[in-house]
Amino acid sequence: MDLLKPASVNHWSGYRNYDEEQALAFVKIKNLQRAGFTIEEIKGLLSQEDATLYEAFTAKIAEAEENLRAIKAIQRSYRTEMNAMEKRIKEIRQTVHADLEAYDPKEEFGMDGAAYESLKQDVMRFFETIEKNASLETTIFRSRRNGLISSGMRAINSCRSGTAGPMPGSFWRNA
Repeated sequence: MDLLKPASVNHWSGYRNYDEEQALAFVKIKNLQRAGFTIEEIKGLLSQEDATLYEAFTAKIAEAEENLRAIKAIQRSYRTEMNAMEKRIKEIRQTVHADLEAYDPKEEFGMDGAAYESLKQDVMRFFETIEKNASLETTIFRSRRNGLISSGMRAINSCRSGTAGPMPGSFWRNA
């Protein structure tokens, strides 16, 4: 690095001695580091006049402000995407609910009303859980962990795969 060489080094203890001017340089180096300047930038700025240092800080501030604007734009983009996902989840929930209510699995699968009601409740709890949580990933992880998906999704996937036969109506049309 060679940013600050000691005025002397005690050959017995290895203790480094700095003079007063070097102490001021040390403070300058630490301030430049804290402001985000690289070692190479600091090397170039150490011998500069105060006006040049001030300009360098102004440029570093402008760079940080631009980075902050970019981060905020990314954050807004994520919020927009999250809002769109939440809206889509609500739409899917309403469609699934309507299709579940309109469908009678007794004829096609021989499923009794209590078993189907339990399946419907599992599926609707899954959607309620998603809507209550801000993070879809966290919700899916928690739902899988808590088993809210398992019974409902297994039944739905078996129907989709054709092992249980197609469901009448629009239930799978938009999936």
